[in-house]
Amino acid sequence: MPNSEPVEVDHENTVRHADAEPGQPGEYASWDAFWSQIEADQKPRTEVIRGVTVTVPRDLPLRVTRKIERLQHSDKEEDIASLLADVFGGDVLDTWIEAGMGATELQTVLAWAIAQASGTDISFRQAYDRVLERGKAQPANRKK
Repeated sequence: MPNSEPVEVDHENTVRHADAEPGQPGEYASWDAFWSQIEADQKPRTEVIRGVTVTVPRDLPLRVTRKIERLQHSDKEEDIASLLADVFGGDVLDTWIEAGMGATELQTVLAWAIAQASGTDISFRQAYDRVLERGKAQPANRKK
């Protein structure tokens, strides 16, 4: 989760932690410099999903949030591929399809990734259970 310590901006547009003295660590020349430092301080985690090493999302860009809302009922492969590329980077969908990933598994990965990006560290099992609870999928061994 990003650092939520108070920051202040002075009349020279210098961003600093509220407790930082001018010229001391914690003072930044711009918002971009400040945010770059926040991101650099966070050590990324990775997971291997169907043979693909992905970085665990820590945040969702707002464009992804909008895309999720817009595409939540889409079943077009290019929409899903675009969303996954935004969340995980790169073209993971084709690799996962070739590795045998099914619809329930993909929904589970997305539920897990969105929870992680929202600051909720859930397990893959918890994400799978959430998918089943929402009624979006049947367990792999059941037919309607």
